[in-house]
Amino acid sequence: MNQIAKNIYRYRKEKGLTQEKLLDIGCGEGRNAVFFARNGYDVTAFDISDAGIEKTKRLADHVGVEVNVFKADLLDFRYTIYKRNNFINR
Repeated sequence: MNQIAKNIYRYRKEKGLTQEKLLDIGCGEGRNAVFFARNGYDVTAFDISDAGIEKTKRLADHVGVEVNVFKADLLDFRYTIYKRNNFINR
């Protein structure tokens, strides 16, 4: 887990904030996504790399947690979200 994720987790825990949904953008090998899933978060993660997606799935399976993982390019993902929520004028 990287230092930023550690700091976020520690801060939220100290403040008594409840676990929530978490979106891991560019999840890479999934270490942060799996860490948060192990600690009660509902995690969705995506990356552009097939290898990263597969590593994330294997790590989640190995640890015994559920992480919703899919492949996407950030620019395509943003377009889909905007379109789904009618933010794009037609």
